[in-house]
Amino acid sequence: SAIERPWENFTATCKHCEKTVRGSIKVTTYFTNHIKDKCETAKKSTPLYKQPTLSDCLKVEPQKWSKTSKAQKECEDLIVSTFALCLLPLSILDMGPFKDLIYKLNPQFNHVSRTVATRPLLPNLVKLDLLKNCHSACLLLDLWTDRRHRTYIGAHLSETINDLFTSVGIENGLSEKLHTVITDNAANMYAAFDEVSLSGFNANLDDILKKYESSIDNVVQKMNPEVSLQDNVIIEDEGEEPIHSDSEDEDE
Repeated sequence: SAIERPWENFTATCKHCEKTVRGSIKVTTYFTNHIKDKCETAKKSTPLYKQPTLSDCLKVEPQKWSKTSKAQKECEDLIVSTFALCLLPLSILDMGPFKDLIYKLNPQFNHVSRTVATRPLLPNLVKLDLLKNCHSACLLLDLWTDRRHRTYIGAHLSETINDLFTSVGIENGLSEKLHTVITDNAANMYAAFDEVSLSGFNANLDDILKKYESSIDNVVQKMNPEVSLQDNVIIEDEGEEPIHSDSEDEDE
C-alpha cells in the first residue's frame, strides 16, 4: 500500500502497526525485518511461517492399531479393568492429560473413551470367568431413576427386583455362592428379599460365625486387655438379668 514509485525505491505502510517502511522491488529485507523485529503487533497476533526442515518432512505419524487387533484388545481390557478394580471414575478417560499420557506411552493405541468403556468393554469383562471361579460373593444392590423419572429396570416392584436378582445370579453363576445382599431400607427391597434364602450364606455360616466371634474378641481385648469376654459377663436365659463377675463394677 501507499506505493510511490513501483519500479524504484518506495515506501509502504505496515497493515499491523501503520508505520512507514522503505524498501525496493528487488530487496524485501526491509519489510521482513520490520515484521520480525520491529512490529510488535505482528509478533503477538501473526506467527511467522517457518520452513520445515528435512527431518520434519521425514517424520511419519505411527499407524494406529486395528480396533480388532490382539494388542488393541489387550490394552483396552487392561485399562478398563484397572479403572474398575481401583474404583476410579471413568470420566478420567476423556480428560486431556490422560489422553496425552496414553499417546506418549503408545501412539499406536486407539484411545478408549468413557462411552466405549461403559458399553461394551465393561460388560464384556464381567462375562469372563472371574465371577464363576470365585468361592463366595457379596452383592450390593441399588436402584435409581434418571432425570426424566424413568426407572432403571422399568418398574421398581418387589417381584421385578426379585426376578432380576435371580436371573443375574443364575447368569453369572452366583446363585450358590451369595452369602450377603446389601440394599437400602426401601419397602420394595424388604419385600423382594423377604423370603430369599441365600445358599451361599448357609454353606459358609460356620466360617462367618467364627470370623464374627474372633473379630468381637479382638475388639474387646483392645479396649481392655485384662478383661476376657467369656469371664466378664455370663448371659442367662431370656428374661433373666445378666450375672456379672464379682470384680465388675455396676458402672462398667
